[in-house]
Amino acid sequence: MAPAWDPSLLPDLTGKIFVVTGGNTGIGYITIQHLLSRNARVWLGARDATKAQAAIRSLRETNPKGEVEHLLLDHMDLASVARAAEQVLEREKSLNGIINNAGIMATPYALSKDGYEAQWQTNYISHWLLTYKLLPLLQATAKRQGAGSARVVCVTSVGHKFYRQKKIDYGAINSQDSTPYQRYGLSKLGNILHAKQIAATYGPSSALGETGGEVWAATCHPGNYDTQLTQGGGTLVTIAKPLLKLFGIIDTNMDNGSHSSLFIGASQEFKREMCGEYFVPIAKLARPSAIAQDANEATQLWSWTEKELRSRSLI
Repeated sequence: MAPAWDPSLLPDLTGKIFVVTGGNTGIGYITIQHLLSRNARVWLGARDATKAQAAIRSLRETNPKGEVEHLLLDHMDLASVARAAEQVLEREKSLNGIINNAGIMATPYALSKDGYEAQWQTNYISHWLLTYKLLPLLQATAKRQGAGSARVVCVTSVGHKFYRQKKIDYGAINSQDSTPYQRYGLSKLGNILHAKQIAATYGPSSALGETGGEVWAATCHPGNYDTQLTQGGGTLVTIAKPLLKLFGIIDTNMDNGSHSSLFIGASQEFKREMCGEYFVPIAKLARPSAIAQDANEATQLWSWTEKELRSRSLI
Protein backbone atom coordinates (compact mmCIF):
# COMPACT_ATOMS: atom_id res chain seq x y z
CA MET A 1 0.00 0.00 0.00
CA ALA A 2 1.36 3.42 -0.94
CA PRO A 3 2.15 5.81 1.91
CA ALA A 4 -0.32 8.56 2.66
CA TRP A 5 2.29 11.22 1.96
CA ASP A 6 5.71 11.42 0.33
CA PRO A 7 8.12 14.22 -0.69
CA SER A 8 6.91 14.22 -4.30
CA LEU A 9 3.97 16.23 -2.93
CA LEU A 10 6.18 19.07 -1.70
CA PRO A 11 5.54 22.42 -3.37
CA ASP A 12 8.20 24.52 -5.06
CA LEU A 13 10.30 26.02 -2.23
CA THR A 14 12.13 28.69 -4.21
CA GLY A 15 13.05 31.53 -1.86
CA LYS A 16 12.37 29.43 1.26
CA ILE A 17 15.13 29.04 3.85
CA PHE A 18 15.61 26.14 6.27
CA VAL A 19 17.98 25.05 9.03
CA VAL A 20 18.50 21.28 9.40
CA THR A 21 20.60 20.02 12.29
CA GLY A 22 22.60 16.82 11.95
CA GLY A 23 22.52 17.34 8.21
CA ASN A 24 25.79 15.79 7.10
CA THR A 25 24.63 12.18 7.33
CA GLY A 26 21.64 9.85 7.63
CA ILE A 27 18.08 11.16 7.74
CA GLY A 28 19.20 14.77 8.07
CA TYR A 29 21.20 14.50 4.85
CA ILE A 30 18.24 12.96 3.01
CA THR A 31 15.94 15.67 4.38
CA ILE A 32 18.22 18.30 2.88
CA GLN A 33 18.30 16.44 -0.44
CA HIS A 34 14.52 16.69 -0.70
CA LEU A 35 14.48 20.37 0.28
CA LEU A 36 17.14 21.20 -2.31
CA SER A 37 15.25 19.25 -4.97
CA ARG A 38 12.41 21.75 -4.43
CA ASN A 39 14.80 24.73 -4.72
CA ALA A 40 15.03 25.63 -1.02
CA ARG A 41 18.09 27.25 0.53
CA VAL A 42 19.40 25.16 3.44
CA TRP A 43 21.80 25.66 6.34
CA LEU A 44 23.36 22.27 7.14
CA GLY A 45 24.06 22.08 10.87
CA ALA A 46 27.07 19.94 11.79
CA ARG A 47 30.00 20.16 14.20
CA ASP A 48 32.67 18.67 11.89
CA ALA A 49 33.57 21.09 9.10
CA THR A 50 35.37 18.45 7.01
CA LYS A 51 32.41 16.06 7.07
CA ALA A 52 29.98 18.92 6.47
CA GLN A 53 31.87 20.12 3.39
CA ALA A 54 32.03 16.58 2.02
CA ALA A 55 28.26 16.28 2.46
CA ILE A 56 27.73 19.65 0.80
CA ARG A 57 29.81 18.63 -2.21
CA SER A 58 27.75 15.46 -2.55
CA LEU A 59 24.47 17.36 -2.19
CA ARG A 60 25.51 19.83 -4.87
CA GLU A 61 26.35 16.99 -7.25
CA THR A 62 22.78 15.76 -6.91
CA ASN A 63 21.29 19.26 -6.97
CA PRO A 64 23.71 21.54 -8.92
CA LYS A 65 21.51 24.58 -8.38
CA GLY A 66 20.89 23.82 -4.73
CA GLU A 67 21.90 26.44 -2.19
CA VAL A 68 23.36 24.72 0.86
CA GLU A 69 25.79 26.11 3.41
CA HIS A 70 27.51 24.75 6.50
CA LEU A 71 26.32 25.98 9.88
CA LEU A 72 29.01 25.16 12.45
CA LEU A 73 27.02 23.70 15.31
CA ASP A 74 28.34 21.58 18.19
CA HIS A 75 25.47 20.40 20.35
CA MET A 76 27.82 19.60 23.22
CA ASP A 77 28.88 23.25 23.40
CA LEU A 78 26.04 25.72 24.02
CA ALA A 79 28.21 28.69 23.12
CA SER A 80 28.65 27.10 19.69
CA VAL A 81 24.87 26.77 19.36
CA ALA A 82 24.38 30.43 20.26
CA ARG A 83 27.01 31.49 17.69
CA ALA A 84 25.31 29.37 15.02
CA ALA A 85 22.00 31.11 15.65
CA GLU A 86 23.71 34.51 15.46
CA GLN A 87 25.25 33.53 12.12
CA VAL A 88 21.83 32.77 10.68
CA LEU A 89 20.41 36.01 12.07
CA GLU A 90 23.26 38.01 10.55
CA ARG A 91 22.91 36.42 7.13
CA GLU A 92 19.19 35.87 6.64
CA LYS A 93 16.22 38.21 6.53
CA SER A 94 13.73 35.37 6.65
CA LEU A 95 13.56 31.77 7.90
CA ASN A 96 10.86 29.29 6.94
CA GLY A 97 11.79 26.26 8.96
CA ILE A 98 14.00 24.65 11.57
CA ILE A 99 14.22 20.87 11.47
CA ASN A 100 15.73 19.82 14.79
CA ASN A 101 17.00 16.46 13.59
CA ALA A 102 20.40 15.84 15.23
CA GLY A 103 20.58 13.32 18.03
CA ILE A 104 22.42 10.61 19.91
CA MET A 105 20.93 7.47 21.46
CA ALA A 106 21.68 5.42 24.58
CA THR A 107 25.25 6.65 24.84
CA PRO A 108 27.42 6.01 27.92
CA TYR A 109 27.06 8.52 30.71
CA ALA A 110 28.91 11.78 30.07
CA LEU A 111 28.58 15.44 30.92
CA SER A 112 28.95 18.24 28.40
CA LYS A 113 31.31 21.15 28.98
CA ASP A 114 28.17 23.03 30.07
CA GLY A 115 27.51 20.49 32.82
CA TYR A 116 24.50 18.67 31.37
CA GLU A 117 24.07 14.97 30.65
CA ALA A 118 25.14 14.42 27.05
CA GLN A 119 21.87 13.09 25.60
CA TRP A 120 19.82 15.75 27.40
CA GLN A 121 21.98 18.54 25.99
CA THR A 122 22.48 17.11 22.49
CA ASN A 123 18.91 16.07 21.84
CA TYR A 124 16.98 18.68 23.79
CA ILE A 125 18.74 21.72 25.28
CA SER A 126 20.82 22.64 22.24
CA HIS A 127 17.78 22.46 19.99
CA TRP A 128 15.80 24.56 22.45
CA LEU A 129 18.49 27.25 22.47
CA LEU A 130 18.89 27.31 18.69
CA THR A 131 15.14 27.54 18.19
CA TYR A 132 14.63 30.17 20.90
CA LYS A 133 17.18 32.49 19.33
CA LEU A 134 15.67 32.06 15.87
CA LEU A 135 12.02 32.42 16.91
CA PRO A 136 11.93 36.21 16.30
CA LEU A 137 13.09 35.64 12.71
CA LEU A 138 10.47 32.90 12.25
CA GLN A 139 7.78 35.25 13.58
CA ALA A 140 8.88 38.08 11.32
CA THR A 141 8.80 35.70 8.35
CA ALA A 142 5.28 34.56 9.23
CA LYS A 143 4.07 38.17 9.43
CA ARG A 144 5.42 38.91 5.95
CA GLN A 145 4.69 35.61 4.20
CA GLY A 146 1.53 34.46 5.95
CA ALA A 147 0.27 31.64 8.13
CA GLY A 148 2.18 28.38 7.72
CA SER A 149 5.28 30.01 6.28
CA ALA A 150 7.38 29.56 9.45
CA ARG A 151 7.64 26.16 11.13
CA VAL A 152 9.61 24.14 13.68
CA VAL A 153 10.01 20.37 13.55
CA CYS A 154 11.26 18.60 16.67
CA VAL A 155 12.35 15.08 15.75
CA THR A 156 11.68 12.80 18.69
CA SER A 157 11.39 9.02 19.06
CA VAL A 158 8.95 6.39 20.24
CA GLY A 159 11.77 5.88 22.73
CA HIS A 160 10.42 8.82 24.72
CA LYS A 161 8.31 6.13 26.42
CA PHE A 162 11.46 4.79 28.09
CA TYR A 163 11.00 7.66 30.54
CA ARG A 164 8.34 6.26 32.85
CA GLN A 165 8.10 8.96 35.51
CA LYS A 166 4.80 10.79 35.81
CA LYS A 167 6.66 14.09 36.22
CA ILE A 168 10.10 15.25 35.14
CA ASP A 169 12.51 14.96 38.06
CA TYR A 170 14.72 17.99 37.48
CA GLY A 171 16.98 17.01 40.35
CA ALA A 172 17.88 13.76 38.59
CA ILE A 173 18.49 14.97 35.04
CA ASN A 174 22.27 14.57 35.40
CA SER A 175 22.05 11.45 37.53
CA GLN A 176 24.21 8.43 36.73
CA ASP A 177 21.67 6.15 38.41
CA SER A 178 19.40 5.97 35.36
CA THR A 179 20.10 3.73 32.37
CA PRO A 180 21.26 5.06 28.96
CA TYR A 181 17.82 4.32 27.53
CA GLN A 182 16.03 6.13 30.36
CA ARG A 183 18.23 9.17 29.74
CA TYR A 184 17.50 8.91 26.03
CA GLY A 185 13.78 8.69 26.75
CA LEU A 186 13.90 11.85 28.84
CA SER A 187 15.69 13.78 26.11
CA LYS A 188 13.15 12.71 23.49
CA LEU A 189 10.29 13.53 25.83
CA GLY A 190 11.87 16.98 25.99
CA ASN A 191 11.54 17.27 22.19
CA ILE A 192 7.80 16.56 22.31
CA LEU A 193 7.14 19.00 25.14
CA HIS A 194 9.28 21.59 23.33
CA ALA A 195 7.11 21.47 20.20
CA LYS A 196 3.95 21.49 22.28
CA GLN A 197 5.01 24.65 24.11
CA ILE A 198 6.09 26.44 20.92
CA ALA A 199 2.64 25.74 19.50
CA ALA A 200 0.97 26.97 22.69
CA THR A 201 3.05 30.14 23.00
CA TYR A 202 3.72 31.12 19.38
CA GLY A 203 1.20 29.07 17.39
CA PRO A 204 -2.17 29.84 15.79
CA SER A 205 -4.18 29.81 19.02
CA SER A 206 -1.69 31.94 21.00
CA ALA A 207 -1.88 35.67 21.65
CA LEU A 208 1.33 36.07 19.63
CA GLY A 209 -0.11 34.03 16.79
CA GLU A 210 -3.12 36.33 16.62
CA THR A 211 -0.82 39.21 15.61
CA GLY A 212 -0.09 37.43 12.34
CA GLY A 213 3.28 36.00 13.32
CA GLU A 214 2.19 32.48 14.16
CA VAL A 215 4.88 29.79 14.17
CA TRP A 216 3.71 26.25 13.44
CA ALA A 217 5.42 23.45 15.36
CA ALA A 218 4.99 19.72 15.76
CA THR A 219 7.04 16.64 16.52
CA CYS A 220 7.60 13.29 14.84
CA HIS A 221 9.07 9.86 15.39
CA PRO A 222 10.82 9.21 12.05
CA GLY A 223 10.83 5.43 12.37
CA ASN A 224 13.57 2.90 13.12
CA TYR A 225 16.55 2.91 10.78
CA ASP A 226 20.14 1.70 10.74
CA THR A 227 21.71 5.14 11.05
CA GLN A 228 24.62 6.49 13.09
CA LEU A 229 22.05 6.94 15.85
CA THR A 230 21.51 3.20 16.23
CA GLN A 231 25.23 2.58 15.81
CA GLY A 232 25.61 4.35 19.15
CA GLY A 233 22.74 2.45 20.71
CA GLY A 234 24.75 0.01 22.76
CA THR A 235 25.52 -3.71 22.66
CA LEU A 236 21.87 -4.84 22.75
CA VAL A 237 21.03 -2.91 19.56
CA THR A 238 24.18 -4.15 17.82
CA ILE A 239 23.40 -7.81 18.58
CA ALA A 240 19.69 -7.54 17.76
CA LYS A 241 20.03 -5.44 14.60
CA PRO A 242 20.08 -8.31 12.05
CA LEU A 243 16.89 -9.79 13.53
CA LEU A 244 15.25 -6.39 13.75
CA LYS A 245 15.90 -5.89 10.04
CA LEU A 246 14.68 -9.38 9.18
CA PHE A 247 11.33 -8.81 10.87
CA GLY A 248 10.95 -5.30 9.48
CA ILE A 249 11.33 -3.56 12.83
CA ILE A 250 14.27 -1.65 11.39
CA ASP A 251 13.27 -0.10 8.05
CA THR A 252 16.03 -0.48 5.47
CA ASN A 253 14.70 2.38 3.33
CA MET A 254 16.19 5.35 5.16
CA ASP A 255 14.53 7.83 2.81
CA ASN A 256 11.25 7.09 4.61
CA GLY A 257 12.74 8.54 7.77
CA SER A 258 12.76 12.03 6.30
CA HIS A 259 9.14 12.05 5.22
CA SER A 260 7.36 13.04 8.43
CA SER A 261 9.82 15.89 9.06
CA LEU A 262 9.28 17.19 5.54
CA PHE A 263 5.51 16.82 5.92
CA ILE A 264 5.51 18.98 9.06
CA GLY A 265 8.22 21.37 7.95
CA ALA A 266 7.36 22.17 4.36
CA SER A 267 4.22 20.50 3.00
CA GLN A 268 0.91 22.14 2.16
CA GLU A 269 -0.90 19.17 3.69
CA PHE A 270 0.25 20.04 7.22
CA LYS A 271 -2.56 22.20 8.61
CA ARG A 272 -2.62 24.71 11.45
CA GLU A 273 -4.86 22.49 13.61
CA MET A 274 -2.03 19.94 13.60
CA CYS A 275 0.28 22.27 15.53
CA GLY A 276 1.64 20.74 18.72
CA GLU A 277 0.79 17.20 17.62
CA TYR A 278 2.92 14.06 17.47
CA PHE A 279 3.37 12.09 14.24
CA VAL A 280 4.64 8.59 13.46
CA PRO A 281 5.60 7.09 10.07
CA ILE A 282 4.55 8.27 7.71
CA ALA A 283 2.90 11.59 8.58
CA LYS A 284 0.29 9.87 10.77
CA LEU A 285 -1.12 11.47 13.90
CA ALA A 286 -0.54 9.42 17.06
CA ARG A 287 -0.66 9.71 20.83
CA PRO A 288 2.60 9.96 22.74
CA SER A 289 2.97 8.96 26.39
CA ALA A 290 0.73 10.54 29.03
CA ILE A 291 3.43 12.87 30.33
CA ALA A 292 4.18 13.99 26.75
CA GLN A 293 0.56 15.14 26.45
CA ASP A 294 0.70 17.16 29.68
CA ALA A 295 0.50 20.89 28.88
CA ASN A 296 1.60 21.75 32.42
CA GLU A 297 4.76 19.67 32.01
CA ALA A 298 5.49 21.47 28.74
CA THR A 299 5.15 24.85 30.46
CA GLN A 300 7.30 23.81 33.40
CA LEU A 301 10.04 22.42 31.15
CA TRP A 302 10.13 25.61 29.10
CA SER A 303 10.43 27.71 32.27
CA TRP A 304 13.18 25.47 33.68
CA THR A 305 15.16 25.59 30.43
CA GLU A 306 14.79 29.34 30.08
CA LYS A 307 15.98 29.87 33.65
CA GLU A 308 18.95 27.55 33.14
CA LEU A 309 20.13 29.29 29.98
CA ARG A 310 19.57 32.79 31.36
CA SER A 311 21.74 31.87 34.33
CA ARG A 312 24.51 31.10 31.80
CA SER A 313 23.90 34.36 29.89
CA LEU A 314 23.07 32.38 26.75
CA ILE A 315 19.71 34.11 26.22
